[in-house]
Amino acid sequence: MQREVVEAALRLVEHPQDQSVIESLPQEWPSDWRAMARKLKDDRTPRYDTPQYDVRP
Repeated sequence: MQREVVEAALRLVEHPQDQSVIESLPQEWPSDWRAMARKLKDDRTPRYDTPQYDVRP
């Protein structure tokens, strides 16, 4: 599915006719994509509101 989306985008870039063209593709998000995303493991570092600097000796 990702390849089809990228190929469609490249076709538009190859032949730029009108910058306001929107091409509809047949791909759709699964209806339960949010539930599927919530089940994924999130192993990123914690996020903070204040900047965190890497202070290594």
